[in-house]
Amino acid sequence: MILKVMLVVGSVAVFGIGCVSATGNIAPSLPLNAGEFFLEQTRETHNADDFKLLHKDMWGYETELKHNHHKKLTVNTCADLVASIDLGYEASQSADYGAVIIDYKICKSWQELSLFKPSHQSYLSVVNLNKNFAKRVPPQLALIISKDDERRLVVATNWDEMSHIVKVEAIDETSAIFVDNSGGSQRLNIRAKGDYNDDGIEDMLLSTSNTVEGGSYHSVDYFILTRLSSEASFTLLKQW
Repeated sequence: MILKVMLVVGSVAVFGIGCVSATGNIAPSLPLNAGEFFLEQTRETHNADDFKLLHKDMWGYETELKHNHHKKLTVNTCADLVASIDLGYEASQSADYGAVIIDYKICKSWQELSLFKPSHQSYLSVVNLNKNFAKRVPPQLALIISKDDERRLVVATNWDEMSHIVKVEAIDETSAIFVDNSGGSQRLNIRAKGDYNDDGIEDMLLSTSNTVEGGSYHSVDYFILTRLSSEASFTLLKQW
């Protein structure tokens, strides 16, 4: 299996991001198409139900997994991959471990996107991806690769406390690269918005693609965040 070094959920709909409040029947902003790493053709994904179908679509290949070095199985859908990894399966070959984890996280994102609904209140109309953003989001967004990072995570209150952000390179309205003082580089992408947890308030799906300067380390992470008022910091709802 080829390691997928590009983090993709699909082409995302263009939307504004910030602290302005919006009310009414707010339709979800979802990726417009997805599936290019798994399917022969991308699937148009205009609504949450399309992600339910994508999650069950058969791939053009199979991936072999193992459990406790003995029991093996092959999967060829995102639904089967997510279910198997959640049960403790992993890549059958150690060389494929990283690729399978990335596949799992992409598939998991489609599973979660199938739950996004219209919202009635939003405090996400404008979210500026700058240094101040790192001070308003949970510390779990930081690059955590050591036991020391894990210990600091217990007491940190935001991302910037975990790894001080020294530079932000804006790419567009929904993505930017955050560089910290230890050589870590994280590309953050706002992937979607919608009501994830049925409280009527708009939430958002973000991803980070993580690397370390001068090294071969690479990982991806997904987060669902919300904001409960125009002055509030962001609250973590889920991560994987």
